[in-house]
Amino acid sequence: KGALAAEAQDWGTAQAFFETSLDYNPTYDVALAGLGLCRMIQDKPEEAFSLFKRAATVNPENHRAILGVLQLGYPLKRYSEMEAMVLSYLKRYPANLDMIYSFAGLLYAQGRVNEARNQVEKILVVEPGHESALELREMLDKIDGEPTLVM
Repeated sequence: KGALAAEAQDWGTAQAFFETSLDYNPTYDVALAGLGLCRMIQDKPEEAFSLFKRAATVNPENHRAILGVLQLGYPLKRYSEMEAMVLSYLKRYPANLDMIYSFAGLLYAQGRVNEARNQVEKILVVEPGHESALELREMLDKIDGEPTLVM
């Protein structure tokens, strides 16, 4: 019911349903992520990040929670926490190109250029025309001035 209320952008009702759900099961990842979304809408990024992180810790496959961690983690500069969540997801789905790209971007944001480049190259082996990976590779090349081979 909370998800349906959120879909209708009835955030007060959604929040009430998610909170009720958490009263019954405080570790229910769907309700944690839903409440995180409500806090994000309320412009409470620290609370939202914490809820998304809890949801992703309970269920590393909760894609909504991972996206919330990524969306809020950058402006909050919570890189190590973001990295833990992304790596946990990648342990289960190592071929997920979108998550590999997210990991590469996270490494880039931390100035870990060589590690970011390695992740980008993994993507480009599988999908040589991956536009976002190509764009990130170009950004990485500008940092260290060492262009990579174009595939």
